[in-house]
Amino acid sequence: MKQIGTAMMMYIQDADEQYPPQWFEKPPSATWTGKTWRESILPYSKSQQIYVCPSNPTNDQSTADNYYTGTFRVSYNCNAQTVIRDVFSGGQTVTLAEVTAPAQTIAIVEVWASKALASWGGMDTAAYNADINPDYDGHRNSLFSGHANMSNYMFADGHAKAFRPTATKYNNAQNSYWYLDNRACTSNCDAMLQASEKRTFIP
Repeated sequence: MKQIGTAMMMYIQDADEQYPPQWFEKPPSATWTGKTWRESILPYSKSQQIYVCPSNPTNDQSTADNYYTGTFRVSYNCNAQTVIRDVFSGGQTVTLAEVTAPAQTIAIVEVWASKALASWGGMDTAAYNADINPDYDGHRNSLFSGHANMSNYMFADGHAKAFRPTATKYNNAQNSYWYLDNRACTSNCDAMLQASEKRTFIP
């Protein structure tokens, strides 16, 4: 995840200090599949392997179901509530200047199994939304805490750190790491953090 942070910060410097958009939907006439924030920063890392956690037991399985149509799984999603905006944000990107506490704002999270390519609804294929129950798809988008009950997080300043999911509920100001304005964690966010620590497998 440190490599993702380095690539992200390099992208930002070349993009007039703007974070990448969450996803790009294809035009109706296009033959290519929609792309995500991962493709935006890929030229700065030159390796697709940085998106796959070697410790995740599902990292070599395809996502062959109604939502994921057979693309291979990746381990990291953006946090839809902070710097890489989701599909409902009007397409507006976030600038460095808008982030008041980058070292306390989660930008990228580790999940059980995300999709490598985007489609309509890119929010649920490229992002983790702390305010939406991710269990609708068999908890593929739930946080993966397979590192001695800890999960890896990348922050808006590019640094990475491991926490127990429930430890991200509060930062030093007793607010949440999960929102751009650092407001308190919602009840649904809290429930998802607690549930993710109990997960040991994925269907």
